[in-house]
Amino acid sequence: MLHILSEYRPEPAQLAAFQKEIEALFAEKDFALNVASEKLIIYDEIQRCFTAGLLGRDHLYPRRLAMLQDLNGERAEDIVFDLLTRPERWGTAARILFVHPDREETRATFDRAYDLWNDWLRKTPAELRNEGLGIVTEIERTVKGNSFLEVIVPAYGRLYQISWMTKVRFDAALAIVALLRYEAQKGEYPEDLNELVTAGYLGRVPMDPWSSGSLTYRRAGGDFLLYAWGDFSDDGGQPAKGEDDDGGDAVFWPVP
Repeated sequence: MLHILSEYRPEPAQLAAFQKEIEALFAEKDFALNVASEKLIIYDEIQRCFTAGLLGRDHLYPRRLAMLQDLNGERAEDIVFDLLTRPERWGTAARILFVHPDREETRATFDRAYDLWNDWLRKTPAELRNEGLGIVTEIERTVKGNSFLEVIVPAYGRLYQISWMTKVRFDAALAIVALLRYEAQKGEYPEDLNELVTAGYLGRVPMDPWSSGSLTYRRAGGDFLLYAWGDFSDDGGQPAKGEDDDGGDAVFWPVP
């Protein structure tokens, strides 16, 4: 949508109708992740990754654990081969087979990690940072020593970031449509985003989950700049160099 708007400018009436349509479409969405299904998926994987304990204590099934690690870039066959043939890995193999937390202990540990994650999903990244909480660090501390969960939980932080970026992209898109309508009817862009609300072009000022304030907006010549602080600091609208780059801002307009 933003790429189209950067190339073509519809009439104000068309923009207003479009804005009304997408506001209605997402009126009841808050974009927070619902992770109840994730819990069931992990429970299912716990059943698959542990033996039934018919000959004593149940334990991790090395090949199934290796298959999960395979998803992280290591070949399952290589992992199992190393465990069996390299003496320096025999200690790891013994821990997996004999002293690793069993199925019920793993489920209980996962429940604690899940509750942390679920509680924090509603907090913005800035709120977590201000409270001194690192969602990945805290969860990794909770599951430390459990090889199965140590493979699973790194994705939690990424999912959390995706949920907030999805929400802020939607809010930014609405603000951009409102800004284009404002400029088309008044001949210039507003001084700040509050003017959009006061003039009735937007229902609320879009918030930046990484700054605890509004999205950063400023006029730039005959155009404008709109972005979020992707790394908790204002980089002046300089975008990150890539998806995995921790530096730079999340720039929405001009369209990167």
